[in-house]
Amino acid sequence: MGIPNGDIKLSANFELNVSKPIDSRYRVVDFVDLDLIDFKYDGLIVWVSSLNTHYKLLSDLVTWEEFAGNTDGLASTSWVEQNFIDNTTFSDSTAGIYNSINNISVVYDTTLSDTIQSQGIVVPVGTPVSAIRGMSFTDFIDTFVFPTILPSINTNRSSSLGFTPSLTTVEVGTLIDPVLTATFNKGSIRNGNGSIGVSLVGDPVTFTFTGKGIATNVVVTSSNLVETINTSTPGLTTSVVAFGNNSWSVLINYSTGTGLYYDSKGNPVNNLDGSRVAGTITANSAVIVGRYNSFRHFGYIPTDSVSVRATSLKTLLSATNTGTFSISIPASTPEVWFAVPNGKTATVLYVESSNADVTGSFTTTLLNVNDANGTPVSYKLYSSIIGGGGYPSNATYNITIT
Repeated sequence: MGIPNGDIKLSANFELNVSKPIDSRYRVVDFVDLDLIDFKYDGLIVWVSSLNTHYKLLSDLVTWEEFAGNTDGLASTSWVEQNFIDNTTFSDSTAGIYNSINNISVVYDTTLSDTIQSQGIVVPVGTPVSAIRGMSFTDFIDTFVFPTILPSINTNRSSSLGFTPSLTTVEVGTLIDPVLTATFNKGSIRNGNGSIGVSLVGDPVTFTFTGKGIATNVVVTSSNLVETINTSTPGLTTSVVAFGNNSWSVLINYSTGTGLYYDSKGNPVNNLDGSRVAGTITANSAVIVGRYNSFRHFGYIPTDSVSVRATSLKTLLSATNTGTFSISIPASTPEVWFAVPNGKTATVLYVESSNADVTGSFTTTLLNVNDANGTPVSYKLYSSIIGGGGYPSNATYNITIT
């Protein structure tokens, strides 16, 4: 340890009047000129003009290494990195050294992937100096310009249940042969660097179908992402639409997600493990609504279900069996009638007679009328015989069911 004694002792300094190095060894033109230098010593730093770079001679006095430190050799790169961030460490006595260091080019030498993108300078508000003091230049950039970003859920696991035939509102008793198609999406993880990684959860294990026409749950054991059942599947039969909402559902049991996922700096992490556990998810089909019809016609008075259902004039009522409809009565047609589910009240207005209330001209009779599947339903039949062989011209009755 120590500084070797010099051969000539001076108590003065130099003031050069020429734009040249004080020592001719300090600058050469080309790299090959380094070998032409006489009286070399290990640690000698030389500027190679053609390469615009400093080189340092190693201890074997043969090998020249690119030097990334300051231009006058007073401090190494590591010294610069350790003191680059906190300028307050420099005292007045070291101001000359600092001024020299302040003008050098510090190399950002990181092990981070070239694909990582900057987040800007993101030093959190309230970060104390003590958290940064002593940090190297490279560590500072890695920490605050390229902070670690944890993976996130790109798409969550999801499911859906497709249904055919495509129906919305139909008469109670309508027969349908359902085709149910369950689809499972395992979701995906977005790694910290923005790339899409592994699936969030694992494969399906079982699909359990329930709904109309399924007396006992239909369970399909499968790891497929899509499973379809129909009336050829044991347990699923032709469905009879009931009054109200008719729907089907599937419960999908899935396994735990596998595979590694990474933060923005390529490190495997586990921050999403809680969202990757095995579980279940449910999906419902579109709803088919079952409603009762109102029936109406003219020219005859029905006496049974067959003659009521023979008419083509019918309107589906609401969820409470209420609604409105009209009857257009041809001239010279005395018979007119309509039938609605029992328990409802009707009001009949004669449009061409200033909406006169003609409800009192109808008589009521209870009559069983089959639904679309032949099941008897109690209906109230309203019928009227218009005097004089009917109206002399076309007439319109507006009926409100409450």
